[in-house]
Amino acid sequence: LIREEHERFFSQWHPGITTKNHTVEIEQEWTGIMAFTSDHLPLIGPLPDDNKQFLLCGYNGNGMPNGFLCAKAVARMIANDDPYKEGEENNTVTFLKMLLPERFTNPTMTQLPQKNSD
Repeated sequence: LIREEHERFFSQWHPGITTKNHTVEIEQEWTGIMAFTSDHLPLIGPLPDDNKQFLLCGYNGNGMPNGFLCAKAVARMIANDDPYKEGEENNTVTFLKMLLPERFTNPTMTQLPQKNSD
């Protein structure tokens, strides 16, 4: 159903790209999951209740620019290499500590950012 709707939309959107039956044939499609957090920051690091399980998710649609630094940090955590060791830039250390899953004391699917009452 989705594929048919895509083909119909693109045929109407760009009529110069049509086949004999006036539809566009899509050769490849991709879908992905976008995960969001209530504070708009990803979840990076060990689960608070189980330090043998790690999260690397919730990029809020920004996985490409953030994924590599976060993956490096989690790899160091898994290898028992402190990602916050001295000598690292303070901005990186602060950034990584802000992303630990423990920042949510009781996360639920209904936690949403509150609007300012001002």
